Amino acid sequence: MLVYTLRKLLRGEKVGPCTAIGQDYQVLELNRVIELEHSHGTRYSMKLLKYDIARLALDVIEKGDLAETTTLDSTINSTSVSNYTGPEENRQKIRRKKSTSSNLNISEMLRTIRN
Repeated sequence: MLVYTLRKLLRGEKVGPCTAIGQDYQVLELNRVIELEHSHGTRYSMKLLKYDIARLALDVIEKGDLAETTTLDSTINSTSVSNYTGPEENRQKIRRKKSTSSNLNISEMLRTIRN
């Protein structure tokens, strides 16, 4: 599905609208890789601004590594992509870590108050 999305963006078309675009691609918007456009409610569409980055991402997905010819004398070393975790999985991991650390903080505060 991601391959089709990248190809659509590379053709100059907009992708969306959906809620996840507004939540998951904010960093790409800050770096001016994509442009987010508010549709309605919590739904957003996106348009590609930096085609070279999308081309590199598509090559990594399709071929599994970055060839030196693809990077064209950049400082990016050839790497292998072994797995991908989606944004929802990453958010769940962050939530678990936050809840664990907040429980430790609460325990520490209770110990301090008791003493």
